[in-house]
Amino acid sequence: MLAIAARESLRILRWQLGWIAALALTGGIAFGARAGWSALAGGGIGLVWTLYMAATLFRHSLTHGAHLSVVSFAMGWLIKVALTIALLIAAFRSPAVAPLALLRGLFGALAAYWAWLA
Repeated sequence: MLAIAARESLRILRWQLGWIAALALTGGIAFGARAGWSALAGGGIGLVWTLYMAATLFRHSLTHGAHLSVVSFAMGWLIKVALTIALLIAAFRSPAVAPLALLRGLFGALAAYWAWLA
């Protein structure tokens, strides 16, 4: 069961990668290279969510879910959110990043994730 969820997470990851690349390309064409790279960085931060949860599900699928509990799942979610916040803080401090384009990439990655699930 967890192995199926882990494989599905990888499909979602590929779907998100395609949308992030499209957002970065259109942002780069419309607003310049800085906006395109910033959208790509924001999308990469959004991918951390999917990548971390896929790795967690794969790890637990190897033990057939023996160690997966509500507490370990919640801890994984908290680690994922903390990592995302830390990456966003680092990105916003960089003078090379266009903040709105970064957020566009992040929200694009999250929208692609939820669109896949819908």
